[in-house]
Amino acid sequence: MENPFIYGKVVKGKYFADREKEIEFLTNELSRGQNVILFSPRRYGKTSLILNVLDGLREKGFLTIYIDLYPATTREKLIRIYAKAVSTVLTGRLEKILSELRELFTRIIPKISIGAGGGPEIEYEIKVEHKNLEEAFEEALQAPQKIASRRKKRVIVALDEFQEIGNLQDEDEIEKKIRTNIQHHDMVSYAFLGSKRHLMEKIFHDKNRPLYRIGSHIPLGKISFESFKRFIENHFQSGGFELEEGVIQEIIRISDGHPYYTQMLCSILWEMNLDKRKISLADVEKALLEALAREEHAYTTLWDSLTIKQKRFIEGLCTEKSIRPFSWEFIERYRLGSPATVQRVLQRLSEDGVIEKENGTYSLADVFFREWVIRKIRR
Repeated sequence: MENPFIYGKVVKGKYFADREKEIEFLTNELSRGQNVILFSPRRYGKTSLILNVLDGLREKGFLTIYIDLYPATTREKLIRIYAKAVSTVLTGRLEKILSELRELFTRIIPKISIGAGGGPEIEYEIKVEHKNLEEAFEEALQAPQKIASRRKKRVIVALDEFQEIGNLQDEDEIEKKIRTNIQHHDMVSYAFLGSKRHLMEKIFHDKNRPLYRIGSHIPLGKISFESFKRFIENHFQSGGFELEEGVIQEIIRISDGHPYYTQMLCSILWEMNLDKRKISLADVEKALLEALAREEHAYTTLWDSLTIKQKRFIEGLCTEKSIRPFSWEFIERYRLGSPATVQRVLQRLSEDGVIEKENGTYSLADVFFREWVIRKIRR
């Protein structure tokens, strides 16, 4: 049996841990025409979640479009990515698809190339004579509604890493263009996904931004202990593993129930104990040390990039059971200078994705980085 614990890539089906409530909620909202905004820290499995939701919706007869905006570094590239993703719902002979594409896009030219698998792939270029990209962008935005009207089927569009539009020039104009177009799409539902909370909140929580209240907000949290315990237990049992009492609790304690790091730790435990098919509490510690060894270069690089005040703050974050970052006791203990300095440290670490704030408390986004820092401090 192959290792069932998968991390670092999209996970589907039986390998996807829980999220049953989230899948049900997203499916219901999107199928009835409601837009949704889903944000979570990196590696929480939001992409796997939405792709599992889209698979289920497709089985119900909906047309689904997944658009990854992470590579959209320019307005032109954004339009090409959008157009290419939209074309995936078109079916039939190549000639029929090309004919429909030419009707949908007059300023975005489809080009056929041979893909890595030997089959045809559709790429796009924007007509140079149209220096103003607004019309081309509008064509791309209007395409899902036109397809839905022609097919007489609801289209579901998932826009992953949506916060990346904030890196483009004239982001406010882009947001206005999106709002102006999609607010009239009665046969299309949109899911906006992002992994940088502070950027997603700026886009969707600011009353002065065009996309304010464009959809219902769904923060994606950690998987519950009971759900993860059941998931881990079932997979190890199916592989014939015997677990010492308390092993699963220790796995979840160390990984803090974080989807990526829980799966990573379980995957290493599976590989390290494949011959004996028995896992003890001591094996969990060995697996953690192996995980930290694999990440050593990345963690050292990150640590070396931090300022001395950022390092001191992180030390406090990892050492204290509970912290009040602006209290003079904390500031003096970790020699942080002043509340203003702490504010700058928090802002920079948050923007860089090193720390995250949830329910008023701060924590390191990377659970294993915390373990690495603790061991570094104890030297």
